Amino acid sequence: MMALVTISTIYQTVFMAIMLLISKGWNIARNSLSRNDLSSITLLMGAVYLTYSAYYVSINIQGMKLFIGFLLNLLYLALFVVVVKNTMETRQIIRNEFEFINREELFTILPSANLKLALMNRYLVIASFYFFYELIINGLLPTF
Repeated sequence: MMALVTISTIYQTVFMAIMLLISKGWNIARNSLSRNDLSSITLLMGAVYLTYSAYYVSINIQGMKLFIGFLLNLLYLALFVVVVKNTMETRQIIRNEFEFINREELFTILPSANLKLALMNRYLVIASFYFFYELIINGLLPTF
């Protein structure tokens, strides 16, 4: 049982880190991230890890489970806002790149800019569905 809790906590932490990195455009719009970006991702990963650890520790204590569940919902809401904000910023970076390509008539690399923009648009939709699923199905419905 303890191994399952550990694996689940690590999985959620790594999954959220990957979602945050993609929303920042890592390896899509940029090859490296700034120190501030990496620090904020690390802080959010720590919040996910601590919240899930507290959730699994308090799973048998009804009042505490409800409180931690509420904190988990707040965390997912905050992560949703951060991922959407980062994705929109990355999309704007790609749009600026797209305008530069058109202005300088570098039409050979235009398909890659189109692909990057399409990837970020699809990622925004997928991330939104994921967070709505987590907030509604796993968050709000079980508390009622």
